[in-house]
This record gives sequence, C-alpha cells and structure tokens, in this order.
Amino acid sequence: MITINNVAIGTFNWNESEQARIEKNRFLYEGEIFEGLRFCKFRNGRHTRIHLVIREEDWIKLFQDSVKKGVFSKKTISAMKKSLNSGD
Repeated sequence: MITINNVAIGTFNWNESEQARIEKNRFLYEGEIFEGLRFCKFRNGRHTRIHLVIREEDWIKLFQDSVKKGVFSKKTISAMKKSLNSGD
C-alpha cells in the first residue's frame, strides 16, 4: 500500500517530539486509489511504524482536532453520533 497524499490531519502533541495523528489519506493498493484513515504516531516529525497507544482522555482531544480539521466526513460523523446516542 502506498500513501499518495494527506487530505486532512488531526493531531495531539504529547511533547515537542511525539505526536499522535488521525490522518485521512489517499492510498494506492492493487491498482485502486481510495481514501482511508491512518491512526499513527510521529516522532521528531517522522512517521513511526509502531502502534499508536494513547490514553482515552488524550484520544478525545485527538478526535476533536480531527473532526475540526475535516478528517471525518459528515456521513461518518452522523453515523458515529447515531451509534453513541443509541448505545450500539
């Protein structure tokens, strides 16, 4: 899978060198170009190939920044709201 470009990026900074991200990116996979989400960690401005582990209260801040910056579509936000309101 190849990342073609970033469409939108939400961030949460733990400190000056470490950052959590939710990215909406364009990807190329098996000849198909599509938009997808990547939850990742950056260290010193570079993507790291390790799992993103984040406290729930920090994830809320990351999520809020991602919504503000347009990472999620209105359709996705509506579906999330519906799920949260129904408890599903």
